[in-house]
Amino acid sequence: MRRIQLIKHLPCGIPLAQLVTEWQVEARRLSRSAPERADTYQTCTEELLTAFADWLTREVTASEAAKLTGKSARHIRRMIAAGELTRLGGDGERLRVYVGELFCCRNVR
Repeated sequence: MRRIQLIKHLPCGIPLAQLVTEWQVEARRLSRSAPERADTYQTCTEELLTAFADWLTREVTASEAAKLTGKSARHIRRMIAAGELTRLGGDGERLRVYVGELFCCRNVR
């Protein structure tokens, strides 16, 4: 699963990663004494990870990427040309990238 692998490679310090870890620990802790609550934690963790993975792998145009990052579309296209962002297809205004790469890439910030 490529999407879940993207999440595993995010910096551990982000609050989302901490929350997911806390929910997973709590689910394991409750698995014997309160299995229904443990299942709820596990379900919430999976739903959150799926939603986040969907957001990370969402494709946007260079113009949309520029709006999300505050950079120019020209700068985004230069990053694609330099190989700093994955080119997903399209030309000119239809050039697309992954949202997740915009926020995991040091040069965009």
